Amino acid sequence: PLHRSSRSSTTPTIAGASIVLRKALVLFAVSSASLAAQAAQVTQAASQVRPLPIIDALSAGRFANTVPVRLSPDAQWVTYSVIDPRRQPAEGALGDDYSIITKTGVTMTVATSDVWVSNVNTGDARNITKGQGASWGGVWSPDGRSLAFFSDRDGNVHVWLWDLASGGVRRVSDVIVRPYFTFEQIAWHPDGKQLLVRVLPEGFTLDQVLDRVRPQLSQASSARPNVRLYEWPVASRDSAATSRSQLSALSGDLAMIDVQTGAARRLVHNVKTNAYWISPRGTDVAFMQRVDDHSSVQQMYDLGVVSIAGGKSRVLAHDIPQPFGLSVSWSPDGSQLAYTDALGTSATSGPRPKGDCFVVALAGGSPRNVSTRAHSPFGKSYDAPLWHPNGQWIYLLGGDTVWRASAREAPLVPVTSLTGRSLLQMMRTSNSGTLWMPDGDETIYVRTQVNADSRMGIARVNISSSQIANVIEEERNYVGGMFGMDAAGRTLVHLAEGAQAPPDLWVARGSDSIAHARRLTHLNPQLDGYEYGASRLITWQTSDGAIIHGVLVLPAGYVQGKKYPLIAHVYGGDSPSRDVYWFGGYHVGMNLRQLFATRGYAMLLPDIPLHVGTPMADIEKAVLPGISSVVDMGVADPDRLGVTGASYGGYTTLALITQTKRFKAAVSIYGLSNLVSDYGLLLRGGASGTTNMEQGAMRMGVSPWENLTRYIDNSPYYHLDRVETPVLLIHGDADIAVPSARGDETFVALRRLGKTVQYAKYAGEGHGWWGFADSLDAVQRTIAWFDQYLAPAQSTARR
Repeated sequence: PLHRSSRSSTTPTIAGASIVLRKALVLFAVSSASLAAQAAQVTQAASQVRPLPIIDALSAGRFANTVPVRLSPDAQWVTYSVIDPRRQPAEGALGDDYSIITKTGVTMTVATSDVWVSNVNTGDARNITKGQGASWGGVWSPDGRSLAFFSDRDGNVHVWLWDLASGGVRRVSDVIVRPYFTFEQIAWHPDGKQLLVRVLPEGFTLDQVLDRVRPQLSQASSARPNVRLYEWPVASRDSAATSRSQLSALSGDLAMIDVQTGAARRLVHNVKTNAYWISPRGTDVAFMQRVDDHSSVQQMYDLGVVSIAGGKSRVLAHDIPQPFGLSVSWSPDGSQLAYTDALGTSATSGPRPKGDCFVVALAGGSPRNVSTRAHSPFGKSYDAPLWHPNGQWIYLLGGDTVWRASAREAPLVPVTSLTGRSLLQMMRTSNSGTLWMPDGDETIYVRTQVNADSRMGIARVNISSSQIANVIEEERNYVGGMFGMDAAGRTLVHLAEGAQAPPDLWVARGSDSIAHARRLTHLNPQLDGYEYGASRLITWQTSDGAIIHGVLVLPAGYVQGKKYPLIAHVYGGDSPSRDVYWFGGYHVGMNLRQLFATRGYAMLLPDIPLHVGTPMADIEKAVLPGISSVVDMGVADPDRLGVTGASYGGYTTLALITQTKRFKAAVSIYGLSNLVSDYGLLLRGGASGTTNMEQGAMRMGVSPWENLTRYIDNSPYYHLDRVETPVLLIHGDADIAVPSARGDETFVALRRLGKTVQYAKYAGEGHGWWGFADSLDAVQRTIAWFDQYLAPAQSTARR
């Protein structure tokens, strides 16, 4: 059995099934004093160098990525969403057409999520949805008495309310809501009586919308043909747009729902959006609408607005390039909107500087570029320009500098810089576009990262004197920039982890206490009591003089001078040196740092910069000198080297073993080896692999007809005859990102060439979010494969 015991309903942990076999660690509701005392007991307990059980690691609860952490208005409660991987089904269990979205309309990444709340003062933690369907995205009402969240607990996705006083849960309305991305939010009206959400388009059933996302072929019939027609050129722009499945997934109506009656009033019909904002005064709604422009490879948006009182929507700004359409914010008085041009070109007005900031009035008129002087690019994927509470100034981050733009006519000016550090994120009050300024209107706070060693920190910036000071810098990772700040008080909650400590929420009461934040949650106590491997940032030089960084994870209980088996976890084009203090992933495809470290392995995660036309050569030049560096340090045994990676990392793995004989074992997880065959990938919606090959991750820069030699030179497939490394291939047969045919052809070639190869092909699994049983099996196989060929001093793969 996968679970050793049933979970108690009062246990505050996702992976509670294995806790009963451990020492008693924590109870469900504890005071802050007892929480501190128990944490001290855990710290004092003798940690042992023993393998972390795979089932305990894979069943660990995960804070849902990109789902915001929210503080209640009185800063007494915090809500967050947690994924229970033990409930994750194989994608095939949902049917062939449900690899991205479930039958109830839930994105697979939160298909097993629950909504949790914790008391900021006592640490009392409650799973308020208790595994009934998928639930996520809690947002507090303006009075803090209730929490609205998405859930499909009754068979479709609706908005639900949890009452803080009674603990009761009720469905708000019968209308089916249509969140697609996990960062989509419920927006409360300031009056606390209405909610804004994207709902099922009027006149459509859920099945009809899902058919637009994943078109299904009709059943074979002798009475009619069963055919899907593809053509080029398409007859019109509209017909081109119908083949774009993601745009269809975004289609919906923006509606205000009355919290008491459940009545839904549709403001905008059939709009392709994933981001919308109610103005501070509650009079208007702004939204970003995807533009159906098949000729552009960029994601383009129109910024629209509609009156809540009623009326036709209108466009304030056209053809805004942004990755997700999220970089928009209302001015405090609701008279203006600020946004960034994140990608740097416009489909209608020609080229313009990359990452500019614009302001447009609600009343209309042309958008005004408020950042015309030279500056570092603004506009990250999820961050919007932030307003000073006085509404006169807009603050932005560009490179290592805080910038101030004027909402009127003053020029853009740099406020301050922080030498040797990247400025990653300005703090803002929860669910607003206004700066978090707990010390008055002269001080802001910024999340930072030290360039030299990747430590995370928070800096205090005086915007009048331009003085900047580090409040804290520590060897931790502030996960995904997930922060919750209250509007009126001085409380900050953030998600943090360390190289030897799994993620949890931490809380600071008052800006002066940021450097002394205390742990609020203890999500996975089954991971306590182990000695984990430490991480180091290391540097090496390539043969052509380039400086490369990487993360070296030492084995648990590392003894200097002793040589250990080393596994390189690789992904071309990635920079894991920014994640030195990441605890590590828990499921197939993620790097399993501590599962390997507690089994006597060292791991190397190298940065791998790539260039157009030469990815295979670039991979070899970056990784192999890094391996040599760890060998020269006396950490790695040169005769026990392994390599693994998933997706592009699977390609990277195959690229390496065709260029060197140094590795004694390799595991390629849903990777591809043949760029020529993948170029011809055609999905049912009409999307193909051409863009990814020419302009995307594969970096060919040309088509095969322009330079076939380049495709062959960079395809491990055509060089598999050189492989001498035993290789395990892992793939899901429902993968649409890298179809299992790519794994099939690699296996067939290696088998024909007489190479040592195993191929584990999992029915119904896709590209990343695998069912629990299959994830467990795949990780067990991976560790057993390396155990077989690298023989560490201690490892038990099946534990």
